[in-house]
Amino acid sequence: MSLPDGLEILLPWRKLCDLPDEAQRLSAELSSELSPHHVLFGVKATAIARRIDRDDVLFGIAKGSAPLAMVHLSWRKEADPRWPSTKLFTSWNEWVRTEMLPAHENHVAANRQTDGPGRTEEQLRAARSLESAIHSRNPKSAESAVIQAFSVLHQIHVPALIQLAEAPWHQCHEDVVRGLQELRDPDAVSALERVTFSKHHYLAYDHNYALARKCTWALADIGTQEAREALMRIATCEDRIIASYAQKRLDKWEKELPRKGGC
Repeated sequence: MSLPDGLEILLPWRKLCDLPDEAQRLSAELSSELSPHHVLFGVKATAIARRIDRDDVLFGIAKGSAPLAMVHLSWRKEADPRWPSTKLFTSWNEWVRTEMLPAHENHVAANRQTDGPGRTEEQLRAARSLESAIHSRNPKSAESAVIQAFSVLHQIHVPALIQLAEAPWHQCHEDVVRGLQELRDPDAVSALERVTFSKHHYLAYDHNYALARKCTWALADIGTQEAREALMRIATCEDRIIASYAQKRLDKWEKELPRKGGC
């Protein structure tokens, strides 16, 4: 299933048609989580869009009266058919009206709340540069915008940095993750967990997975229970190097409490 012609996906939702590998991974993750009596068990579901601030994914359903399903992925095998929690939509109009537009309004309102003495014109310019780079998908613009943001780093930059962390078209992922680490924003947890396992051609030489290591540090510094649970999942992954990075942060969790944002 593809997006209807003319439909613009609004933040905090993001379309996945330009990220086929991620769409495939999310579809496989859904299948792995479902128990036999779940409403989507045995149904072909294709990831179409996802929220950047939480683990909600919109899937297209091959059969049935409800062609769309919004699922809050749990990132574990479920035995209870109530989980992962799922909401069905009978049409695109229903999803846009009851989910995408309200979510977008809340997203815009949350960004407006950051207005005030702590938000300078330089920080606003940096935020606009990040958004412009994302819109243009220009690697050079992304690099310049990230450098600009680092000089005036602020919470207003978090949504754009989250998008850039998972965008495949630039080469500054490690710097983006470092920015998220410094900001310690809990909204970045889900993205950081996914980026830990991301693959990029320009990093193919790095068999020590420096990007993954930086993601585990960022999660540890965010310091919330959600971030800790993400590290616990990473620590059980099949890649022993990446798993060891996460386990090290878990082993030092108490010792590193003073630097954590969630404490």
